[in-house]
Formats: sequence, structure tokens, C-alpha cells
Amino acid sequence: MSFSQPSVLLPRTVIILSMMTALCVVPSSSPGQDIDPVAAAITIESAFVKVIADSEASVVAIARYKAKPAEPAGGRFEFRLNDPNRDDQNPASPDFVPNDFGAGVLFAPSWNARERFVLTNYHVVRGGPVVGATGEKNDDFKLYVRYANRRGHEARIVAADPRSDLAVLQVDAAAMNIDNKSELRPIVLSQQPEIRKGQFALALGNPYAIARDGSPSASWGMIANVTRRPAPLGNAPEEESRQTIHHFGTLLQVDNRLSIGSSGGAVLNLKGELIGLATSLAAIDGYERSVGYAIPIDAGMRRIIDDLAHGYEVEYGFLGVQLKDFDGEDVRRQFPELRSPVATVALGVLADSPAALGGMQPRDVILSVNGIPVQNRSDLMRVVGMLGPEVTANVRVYRERSSRPQREHQLSIRLGKWPVVDESGIISTASRREKWRGISIDYSTGRQRHMVWGQSRYYRAVVVTKVESSEVGAKAELAPGDLIARVNGAPVTTPNEFDKVVRGMEGDVQLELTDGRKIVVRK
Repeated sequence: MSFSQPSVLLPRTVIILSMMTALCVVPSSSPGQDIDPVAAAITIESAFVKVIADSEASVVAIARYKAKPAEPAGGRFEFRLNDPNRDDQNPASPDFVPNDFGAGVLFAPSWNARERFVLTNYHVVRGGPVVGATGEKNDDFKLYVRYANRRGHEARIVAADPRSDLAVLQVDAAAMNIDNKSELRPIVLSQQPEIRKGQFALALGNPYAIARDGSPSASWGMIANVTRRPAPLGNAPEEESRQTIHHFGTLLQVDNRLSIGSSGGAVLNLKGELIGLATSLAAIDGYERSVGYAIPIDAGMRRIIDDLAHGYEVEYGFLGVQLKDFDGEDVRRQFPELRSPVATVALGVLADSPAALGGMQPRDVILSVNGIPVQNRSDLMRVVGMLGPEVTANVRVYRERSSRPQREHQLSIRLGKWPVVDESGIISTASRREKWRGISIDYSTGRQRHMVWGQSRYYRAVVVTKVESSEVGAKAELAPGDLIARVNGAPVTTPNEFDKVVRGMEGDVQLELTDGRKIVVRK
């Protein structure tokens, strides 16, 4: 379409006028009264304008830039920060155009309505400075956040989770000469139980870094689809380390124009609630770049956001089963009485795993989790993962070789923790649990590097992840990877159980490891 043809309607104009025209043919309760399509369009336009006006103060622009530029071959600087006296090279100036940029949203955590943080994508702030960190690694990149009031500050990461592509930044009120963070308007996180295909969606972001003056750009569209996923990864170890929860199908597909720089921007419903956080993750991994994707703000994501605001490492749920998908003829042959075209089957169940303790058996067909239908392995991994550890999942299974007349069974399974494959990108500035005598512990499956592969069992124990060299735990010759099964004879199978047992203990304490060793930790 040429810009010399102003009389030609843009596609979105055609869509909205067609929609308004369709409204006109709806039978009226008052004969002879026609609906005015222009008035109807103005009503929707007014709703859009109000949502944008009410929400744009909660959207920020984020710049990511090199703190110390290096001159590559050819004599051109990769990042233009060699002269801080020039406005176009000062991140506090609206004339500054960084090489890497995105957006974020201001929010108040559920546990403190007066506190403020910035939520954005992990890939927008990757390599940025971390709260409380010092040293060369902390100087790789700098982050600058600019608000709708045109004020801004250098920002630090409170916590970041590559597996959800989410990160939370600290808000520096003092740097903006603001007495109280509560003066900053937070976005309203959606409590909508289900995001539906066909909903209107408004997007506010920082495309092409043009929101660097503090004013986010807007676009509109609708939710084109749900539970989308990026292009699949390979089976190589390096590909497994890149796997995110979104590869199991969490993403919203939005019919909005989300150009480069829109990552971290707000996707809103007509109430002005945040229903999604725009992300370029899908496009980066191989989808068409003109299509928009967003991370849904649902119950599982709200749990993750809350954990990040606390500074915690995000944890995901784990069953302890080996899965296989069946469809078509395979289902009819393997499970002739199952009336379903697809099936997700537990081929193997690890001994002593959450699934085994909950009563799951090999060849159980998993039908649903907490009422959410499961049609394939990805569905199960997504739903269970988003619940988190130590949550009880109600799992409905079909069991062909059942001793009972009915073939469907309801299982209550208390979940474990999904192993972290690559912890290098995870950022946490606070611990969920206090160290005990210099010893840090986690679920036995907390880190893949500490797991014993090739053994079809789940250790009912906690794993030592760190021992402070100056504390008594080091003198007891404990080391990362040791699995603690008992404390003074009491079994400990989760970090919470371990904490309850050791808190308040005085004097010498005996730890029994899964390899049979008994180690005394002295006071």
C-alpha cells in the first residue's frame, strides 16, 4: 500500500467498521431504531483511549548498554557511551538511543501494596547489574529505566528466571527525588481465571526505543490463540539448557504489532488489567517476527512474579515419571477401551518419587491435573511445572488393568522440585531458607548436576548445595552433592522438613546420608 493513497482504508479500519456494521444488523428491541456504526466505533475508541490513559504511567522504557565501550576492528564503537558529556550518549537523556532496549511494567507485590518493582523479560536485562553484587561481572552491562513522568534511574536486578523469561528490577525512588514509591502508579495484575481467544488486547511498549522520552507507544488487536509455544529445541545438552516453561505451551499469540523493543511491554484487557507481558522469545526461536507473543499473567505466573519480587529462585513442580505420547492407531491398539484420540502415558514411575507415593503406576494414562485436561506430554509438564513444589496436585488417570470396576482413578500427589539444568542465568538475591550452621540445602532433585542418573529411584532426602568454609558444617566434611536422609534419626525429605527438624537444636547433631555415612555437625 502506498502512502500516496490516503483514501484506501487500512486493514484494521476495515475490520472495525465491518464489526460495527455487523452490530447494525442485530435485531433491535425497538423497531425503527438503527444502531449508528460510527457511534459504536467511537464508544470502543473511547474505551481504548481510557485504558491507555489509565495505564501508560505504569509502563517504563528500559535501556541496556555497555558500561565501558570497546572499539572493534574498523574503528566504530559498538556502544556510544565514550563521552558522557554528550546528550546523545547519556542514558539519562531522551536523545540517547541504546543498542538494546525494551519495556517493563510497574507493579506492587501481593505482600506489600506500597512497594514497587519493575517486571520485564529476562532477555531484556540479561547481564545487567544485580542488587548487592560487586566485581567485574556486575559491570558487564548497565540498565537505565525511564518512567512516564520522564524521570529515570540506573536499575539493578532483584531476581531473574531464564526458564520463564521474567525478571524483576529494583525501583530507586531516591534517584527520582520521590519521597514514597507508592506515588508511582502500579499496573493491575489480572485475576481473570482464563484468558480467552478473541479478547481485545491493547499493548503498550517501547518499539524502536521511541518510548525513551517516557511515553509508551500503543497498539491494539486481540488474543489470536493461547497455549502457544516457541519452535521446538533439539535433544543436545546445550539445547536442553535453553528450555523454558514456554516450550511446553504457555504463550499467548496476540494480533498486535509488536515491533523490536516491545519485549517487556504491557498487554492489557479492556479493564486495563495486565493479562500478558510481551516477549520476542517465540520470534527469536524461529516463529514469524511479525506475529506477537506474550507471557500470560495467570495464577502460575503471578506465583513466579511474587517469588522474583522476594528475590527468590523460581521453583517448578516435578512428578518423577517417564512419559510417552500416543495418538491414532497406537491409542486404539494399546488402550482399546480409552475413548480418546490422544494419550499421555506414564511408561515409568521412579521409586519413592512424588508420583509413586501418590499411587501412580506404569501405563497409567494421565487425563487431567486439577481439572485441566492433559492431551500430551507438554500439557502435563506445563501444568505440573507451574504449580511448584510441595503443592498437592489432583491427577486423574485411566488405568486399564484396574482391580476396580471403574477404570478412572483420582490421585493426590504432593509435587517435588523440577531439576535446574543450567543455573548460570538464574539470579536470586535472597534465600527462601536460612543456612543452618553454614549449610545450604535444596530438594534432592534441585540441581541436575547433583542427581544420580541411571538409577530408577527418587531420593527421599535433601541435597547439600553449599557449605560455608568458615562454618562448622565445613569442619564436618560435608560437601555439595551430599544427600541428607535423617537428622538425629528423624527422616527429612524436603527443605521445609529439614528446617523444622534442625531449628532450635542445640549441641551436636548427627546427619545420616543416603550413602550410609553418619556425620556429626558440632555446635
